Amino acid sequence: MTLTKTFSEFQVGDMAVFEQSFTQEAFADFAGLSGDHNPLHHDASYAAQSEFERPIVPMHMTMAPLSRIAGMIFPGDPSLYLGHELRSILPVFYGDVLTYSAKVTAVNPSLRTLSIRVLVCRGAEVVLDAQMQVMSRLESWEAQGEASDLTPDPEAALITGATGEIGTALALTLAQRGLNLVLVDRGPGAKRDALARELEMAAGKDQRIDFITADLCRPEETAALCAQLVERGDVTSVFHSASPPLTAPLQDLVAVNYGALQQISEAVLPAMLVRQQGVLANIGSVATERVIPGWHDYSAAKAMAGQFLSAFDKSQSGFGLRGLNILSGLVATEYSASAQGSAPAMLPQELAEAVVEVALDERAGRAVMIEWNGRRAGEVGFHDNRPAPGQMATAAPAAGNTAVNLSGSEMGNDDFQTQIEAVVRGRLRSPQDEDVTQGGLGISAGWDSLRHIELVLEMERVFGIRYNAGEIEKMLTFQALAATTQAHLSQK
Repeated sequence: MTLTKTFSEFQVGDMAVFEQSFTQEAFADFAGLSGDHNPLHHDASYAAQSEFERPIVPMHMTMAPLSRIAGMIFPGDPSLYLGHELRSILPVFYGDVLTYSAKVTAVNPSLRTLSIRVLVCRGAEVVLDAQMQVMSRLESWEAQGEASDLTPDPEAALITGATGEIGTALALTLAQRGLNLVLVDRGPGAKRDALARELEMAAGKDQRIDFITADLCRPEETAALCAQLVERGDVTSVFHSASPPLTAPLQDLVAVNYGALQQISEAVLPAMLVRQQGVLANIGSVATERVIPGWHDYSAAKAMAGQFLSAFDKSQSGFGLRGLNILSGLVATEYSASAQGSAPAMLPQELAEAVVEVALDERAGRAVMIEWNGRRAGEVGFHDNRPAPGQMATAAPAAGNTAVNLSGSEMGNDDFQTQIEAVVRGRLRSPQDEDVTQGGLGISAGWDSLRHIELVLEMERVFGIRYNAGEIEKMLTFQALAATTQAHLSQK
């Protein structure tokens, strides 16, 4: 079927996902075209003596489907491949089933260019990471389109302890945002029935709501849950709110607070990587930051979860994923009634709304403490107590010219100069001691026409602005780029 397509149809977030594997027979064709006859790619005896122990697929074979992405999907027929940056992370072996996930990260209508992030995954492993720049030669065209058939299924959010008071509040909050839900509890009962009725009213007619029965204290039931999550392949958000009582045996506290979280993360990681986004959020406790008599086992189990999330965030954040530890203060629930006394407490819905807000805010740090009187953010352990971006108090602007930042507050010229220098230096890979302020297209090392397009797109993304074609033609030096950008910001 022939379709009429226009460049204006492409949007940030558009995705295409497909699978590909490579055979040793295909290597013969590749070797004939490339001239690469390295025995590591075809000689089993030779490869057996290497660190890989068997033949590996040449990196340029694994990157060949990038041409399919540009020529058939983003944008398709009128594509002009401008270039890419590529990082090979792990070896690929013949027969491996690879998932190619292509996501549009920037669109420039003036230049008709697309920036595309491509992750090549083998299950829960990223083997290749690429950044593509593609131009459309035409504004509209007649073509065979592939993208619609390759778009991944809708995403779902998982909530453990779903029929507890906090879990119920999370389910209702997420349902109102239109997400499909996977709700884990201990089994049918009055609480599940009540939640199902509330969700029937809160969710839209096309939303999928599924309950899964699992006692996370039992390893075999946790394993069965994870098998179902792997089979679904659609969970990209996890809200782990399940926990045994404060007085439960240590093995149960560890099994649920840490063990289940770790196993669930392994089950959903492939789906998160394919979509290049996802959050693994744990409903922790301020008890990990404060000594509370009699809570040592509970606090230790929660602390294990926090450290795991820190490691998850550090290892996966480069691929668009986040580990988030919510350190909750007292919440007015049956669970905490014995510990509350006369201390102030949040309502479950108040906590749920704050958790969802933080989980969906990509600027938030990997740990956020939420209490009845506010929140603060920082690293796990809160040793530096740094606020998350967007949560800092707005200082009074200094006299003189100012530039407006993305949060709507103002920043001085010195801050603006530092930020734009960082963008330019990062995109050009300039040394820290190089003065980029005197550079420009054809003047600075590495500032060529391709890099200029990448720099323009990065400036638009960082500062939340859009240049017109006339401006792009003129801002060929750092000074012109800075002046044009500041003019846009002052108008916001």
